Amino acid sequence: MGNIFYRTYPKKFNKDKSNLGFFDIYDLDQRFILGKILGIDYIVIEDIFKSDENFLDFSQINKSLGQSRDFTSQISKAHDLSLGIFLRIDLSKIRKINKKNINSILNFWINKGIDGFILDDFSNSYKFFGENIEALKNSYKDIKFILNTNDTKIQEKFDGYVNFSKDKNLYFRKSILKENKNDFAFALNGDYGFYCQKFLDFKHFYTNCSKLMAIISIMRSKDIFIKEGEETLYYKKEIDPDIRKEIFDFYRKIILIRYDYLDIIKEGYYPLNYKNKDILAYFYFKENKALVILNNLSQKDVLLDLPEFFDTKKSKFLVGNISQREIFKNINLRAYESIVFTSSIKKYKL
Repeated sequence: MGNIFYRTYPKKFNKDKSNLGFFDIYDLDQRFILGKILGIDYIVIEDIFKSDENFLDFSQINKSLGQSRDFTSQISKAHDLSLGIFLRIDLSKIRKINKKNINSILNFWINKGIDGFILDDFSNSYKFFGENIEALKNSYKDIKFILNTNDTKIQEKFDGYVNFSKDKNLYFRKSILKENKNDFAFALNGDYGFYCQKFLDFKHFYTNCSKLMAIISIMRSKDIFIKEGEETLYYKKEIDPDIRKEIFDFYRKIILIRYDYLDIIKEGYYPLNYKNKDILAYFYFKENKALVILNNLSQKDVLLDLPEFFDTKKSKFLVGNISQREIFKNINLRAYESIVFTSSIKKYKL
């Protein structure tokens, strides 16, 4: 799909917990405007359903957040801004006494204007709901279904898949160095996604590191999931509001650049293998033009020799997390520096 999703969490204000999220669903339109400014495609709304003992009633909004009819009105506001709305549904929280429950739930929200669903626990729930959801997908060609599952056979039947597993937090460094092409979520803050604090220094370099992570997470061909607060470092206390705005503007800039070069990004990914494991380097290539991304994941400066097939005389700097750079064959990447540039290809057969 290659779309950009913004994951948001309406909830009541609680002084004993994180202040991330909205007070209730009536403030969702503020997030819609923010998403429109950022340039995202879909808003994913999470954690809004009524609790029913150990299960959730996915046809009812939690009354502490607002009324269901008002939530339907918010869906219309998103559509007025040309934004699609996804709901995230944990299939393990649905009572499995009657497998047709999933039909009534999804049909209910489709009729309310929902554009798609992220379905958790799909692998374990497939025997209960799989056939029903496949039938719904075939019936509603405009409704998208994204699975939170690692089962590749199941993934092939749907529109996409994502991995919000917490387990990968422990292997984040290895993941982005080795599997950057296929990773699906890069979150700077809690609950789901990755904790890049495992190796990035957000204590002293939080501005540079957050911008670096924006480049890594957004300049990709796969679906992109931005977690609420990531684009402003909202979870990090005592940051000057001007810095938050600077980071937000940087996210917006990266998203615009991605759209400008999406034809190249979708064409093909090629890693640049440097011996220094603190370097994450790769490029996308189409016809005779490459889009190159270089990232230094350490606190040390690193001197890189670009491959001979890049014609640096015909290179153009696009964006960087620290400052603008001239592109030469030898580039000294500063601590936590990330740069993106275009380059012509000399003589090299891919």
